Amino acid sequence: MRLVKDVTQDEVWSHWFRIERNESYKSLTGQILDQEVKQWRSEIKRPLPPDICWHEAVIEQGDVGSLFNISSDDWADISRNNFLANSVADNLDAAFSDKDSLRISSDIKRKLSFLERGGTLDTQLIIVADKVTGPFTIIEGNRRSVALLRRNELVGTVVYIGISRNMTDFCWSRYSYRSDTANKELT
Repeated sequence: MRLVKDVTQDEVWSHWFRIERNESYKSLTGQILDQEVKQWRSEIKRPLPPDICWHEAVIEQGDVGSLFNISSDDWADISRNNFLANSVADNLDAAFSDKDSLRISSDIKRKLSFLERGGTLDTQLIIVADKVTGPFTIIEGNRRSVALLRRNELVGTVVYIGISRNMTDFCWSRYSYRSDTANKELT
C-alpha cells in the first residue's frame, strides 16, 4: 500500500455508515448521527485494537495477493478456505451448493453487471493490517473489492487502511494471519 495521508477514525466510521446507511446518513444530524455512526457495525469495530493509525492509501499491484476478505466463515467455501480476494474472484463462477457462497456470488455478479452497464460503486474500502506491507483484511467492501478485482480495476483505488501491530489478534483478521495463508499469493 502506498500511504497518501493520515485520516481520523471518525472519518473512516462516517464513511462506512454513509456507504451502508446512506438514507440515515442524509436524514440524521448532530449527536443522533454521531451516536448512530459510533454504534454502526460495532460487532466488527469494537474488537479492533485501540492503537490503530488510520490512513488513506492506494492499492498497488503487489498488494492484491495479500488481500483477504473479512474472517467471517461465510467466505470459507467461495474462497476455497483461504479467504483471499483473488480466490473469490477466480472461483466466482464455480457451481456452489453452499448457501453463503450462492448469496455472496450472486451479489458480486449483480455488482459486476451494474458496473458493466456503466454504474459506479464506492471504491473506498476499509482495510486493516498489522503493517503497511500486509497481509490486508477487508472489513468493509468485500464484495465490491472482488467485483473490482474481476474487472482489473482494484489496483490504483484509494482506500482507508488502519494499521496496528496488534491487528494479528483482531478476530475478523484471524484467517489473514493463519500460517498456511498469511502472505501467500495466488495469481
